[in-house]
Amino acid sequence: PKKGGERVKFDLRFQEWDDVRFRSIAVHAAPDTLACEFENGVVLVNPSLNSETLDLTTIFPDRSGYTHLKAEEPVGMENINDKYLPQVEQALSINNGKDVNNPNKLEVLERNAVFLTANRVTATGQPVTTTTAPPPPPATTTTAPPPPP
Repeated sequence: PKKGGERVKFDLRFQEWDDVRFRSIAVHAAPDTLACEFENGVVLVNPSLNSETLDLTTIFPDRSGYTHLKAEEPVGMENINDKYLPQVEQALSINNGKDVNNPNKLEVLERNAVFLTANRVTATGQPVTTTTAPPPPPATTTTAPPPPP
């Protein structure tokens, strides 16, 4: 594994786009999962390309009684394009209305989210979103020269 601060080269390709500029970019060597707490439950988001197992007892120590939301099969499911059916079926299997039996090890699949009800808590101030990964190392900034006219 490379240590921080070394240069990495990568290519980005955009079809049918004019100039693309980035104001900033960050790369993290940790999962990108997020956990949001609400009065009646929690939402866990995993935009990464790998499944992540989360410990709800650590993330939300005062919560319990987790249950998946129950999704109904969409009206007109027979008209859904075949290429989208795996995602619809996956959403239905995740949002099945069942209790979470092991909140110490809840898997959140890649590029997915889990919506759970839980024991009710009272909101006390501003909303808080928690990253479930350790904080990244301090960032360094590199400024590229402007593109030629």
